[in-house]
Amino acid sequence: MQPALSCMDRRNFSASRFARFLMLIISAFLVVGTVAAGAEPYTLGPQDKLRLRVFEWRAPVDQVYEWTALNGDFVVSSSGTVSLPLLGEISAAGLSPKELAETISKQMADEMKLRWPPKVAVEVAEYRPFFIVGAVAKPGAYPYQPGLTILRALSIAGGLPRLGEAGLMRHGREVIAGRGSVTQLALKTNELQARKARLEAELKRAEAIAFPEELEKARSNPDFARVLEQEESIFKARRTAVDTQVNTLNQLKAYLVSEIDALAQQVELKKGEHATVKQELGNVTTLVEKGLSVSGRQFSLERLSAQLSSDQLQLETALLKAKQEISRTEVAIDETINNRAIEVASLLRATEAELEDTLVRYKTEEKLLYDSEIVFPRLVTSRRQDSAKNEPKYSIVRVIDGASQEIAAGETTDVMPGDTIKIELPMLDDLSSMLTPPPQATQ
Repeated sequence: MQPALSCMDRRNFSASRFARFLMLIISAFLVVGTVAAGAEPYTLGPQDKLRLRVFEWRAPVDQVYEWTALNGDFVVSSSGTVSLPLLGEISAAGLSPKELAETISKQMADEMKLRWPPKVAVEVAEYRPFFIVGAVAKPGAYPYQPGLTILRALSIAGGLPRLGEAGLMRHGREVIAGRGSVTQLALKTNELQARKARLEAELKRAEAIAFPEELEKARSNPDFARVLEQEESIFKARRTAVDTQVNTLNQLKAYLVSEIDALAQQVELKKGEHATVKQELGNVTTLVEKGLSVSGRQFSLERLSAQLSSDQLQLETALLKAKQEISRTEVAIDETINNRAIEVASLLRATEAELEDTLVRYKTEEKLLYDSEIVFPRLVTSRRQDSAKNEPKYSIVRVIDGASQEIAAGETTDVMPGDTIKIELPMLDDLSSMLTPPPQATQ
């Protein structure tokens, strides 16, 4: 008969059994986590996100120790290494998760002088992406999923381009919108050409606008006829405004010229009067010196001579001011004409730039409309008549031994992380032969 255990012994034995049982559970979890990636070993590579779990069974104290510094998520760098606390850089590219776990466990035991190697589990928390390009609804990079095939990858990327009823309806709306855009751009082009003709006529100070022949032919369109009539009204209004300003300044100039003539005549009269008074003053002065005349007469003539001299000076000053006003008026006339010419030239340059931009947009929209109205119906007809020709072709570009290789594939071919899936539709490749130049746009 075995001796009975004391209460303390029973508690220690229970704790030890619990610790061992817990370690067995953790070990089972680590093993499951290591092989959960799939039946075939998965090879790690750059951009893989790894989740590490590190535990150590310490028998002397019956404890399971968790290495919290190493428990967490880590990413494989572009150089194929994983940077771990306490251990530094560890090469991971080309290893399976299990092999990496064994490497980490051995390196920890060696570097930290552990009696027993710790239990390490490496799980792939997030696989590096795969890429899909070509005839697919949404090309780009997508997170890898275990068990991924070409067909599943195609569904993740939105599938092949479809031309269902919804697509046909959307295409119809696009054609209608395209026709509206082309019509609007054509009308705007003609409006800008009409504005350009009006500005050129203003710059030349012509009597009327010389519209291009194609614009004159377009007068049969009531809407565009109103555009031409509006430009003609603007031309007449702006011409009238300039002519009014110039005529007003010319009238002022004519008035000043007549005033100058009048002032010049008055100056001559004053000169004549002054000469007469001076002659008479000389005679009187001689008589006064001989005692034959009184000095009062001499003083009166001297005052009159001074007054006439002052009046003559004022008239000459007024004459000079009138001539200055004429010069200012002539400058104002030139400035009015030049300022309008500068304004018109600036507007003309802006109109020409806008016209050039509108013509480019018009040709682009016209080409897009042509493709929608001509190429798209041919595409639909081709799909309906030759469905076999539209079978997609799949291939995978994969890095093998450091070199990229293109592998033919099918819908059930397995996809690996980092793979680039190429999808081709022969029908789409033949579209270039269906495209023919659109008719020349009328400018």
